[in-house]
Amino acid sequence: MQNKHILWIDDARTLTMLLVIIGHCTYTNLMTPYGGIDYFSDIWPTDYSVGEKLLCMMVSFIYTFHMPLFMMLSGACFSLTIHKVAGLKAFVSNKARRLLVPFLFTTLLLSVPLKYMSDYYSESANVLEDIVLGQFLLMGNSHLWFVASLFWIFLMYYGLHQKHLTDKQWFLSSLVGVSIVATYFTNKGIEFLGIFAAFKHLVYFAFGFKYLRKLDATMWGGQILLLNIVIYNLLFFSFLKYGNGDTVFMKAAHYIYTVVMGVYGSIVMIQFTKYFGTFKCITNLRLYKTFSRYSYELYLFSDPFNYVLVYLTYLGLGDFVTSNVDAFLAFFIRLFGTIILAMLVIWIKNKIQSVKCIHGTISKS
Repeated sequence: MQNKHILWIDDARTLTMLLVIIGHCTYTNLMTPYGGIDYFSDIWPTDYSVGEKLLCMMVSFIYTFHMPLFMMLSGACFSLTIHKVAGLKAFVSNKARRLLVPFLFTTLLLSVPLKYMSDYYSESANVLEDIVLGQFLLMGNSHLWFVASLFWIFLMYYGLHQKHLTDKQWFLSSLVGVSIVATYFTNKGIEFLGIFAAFKHLVYFAFGFKYLRKLDATMWGGQILLLNIVIYNLLFFSFLKYGNGDTVFMKAAHYIYTVVMGVYGSIVMIQFTKYFGTFKCITNLRLYKTFSRYSYELYLFSDPFNYVLVYLTYLGLGDFVTSNVDAFLAFFIRLFGTIILAMLVIWIKNKIQSVKCIHGTISKS
């Protein structure tokens, strides 16, 4: 039974990781008070090519559920292992090694140097200060906010679970309210160490933890899956067209929409993953198994290279957002480039670990 859980969860992680990488391959303007990139500030979005608009819409669609799904899967996995926790101190130490250490090393050795190379800090008055505040304290833009937030979520949920609050009937509904309030702050650009993002996504983690067995026991048929995919798309495009507005009602509707679409989209994606898992001709491929094995490392290492690749692509292609051919060319250069370079870093890391292992064995001998 446990192997069955792990199989579809691993497939969902792999596919979601690929969606995250795809989502990171379209941004061209990411300005924060602590650095950023802004290659096409003189071009109005209305002047973008049809191809660029389609890519941006695809990413908007992915962003409605990909991070909620990651959190839901993390909660599902935690429900399988929480009984093995040997105390708070050991638990915190384990999560720090798994999450905070990779966060610090990836930020220091990859994110900061590569962002610096891509002119990310070209307009910074104090580069060191912007690096510390933006990348390490997560007050700016960093793809590693997820890792830091997940650390806080594990600690919060473990504490709530130990106090038996997670079994209360009001627990999930209260987390929806917490998520809506936290979303208000994150939308205002207010963040510190990923804590606000943790409160925003705790509801998805809790949903995955509480309903893993129901998610596992449910297997939609192809027609039901297709119907739900159609419904989800209708909701997405309807809100895209009619969901804009500055009224209090529309703002409240947008926050509720965010949570509902996050949960619903994650459930649909999980069911799609189960259906996808039946295609052994794909899941047994060596390439797919490699992606599945190193999905966490691919997440960590891929995005920093994006900044260098978009910088070089801009230098080579110019205003690629105004051309259909150049827009897709730039997208695929970034997509395959980030994956290949991330896999190269993983290969180097594995080689270093192998050398250390051999050296340790020889020393013991």
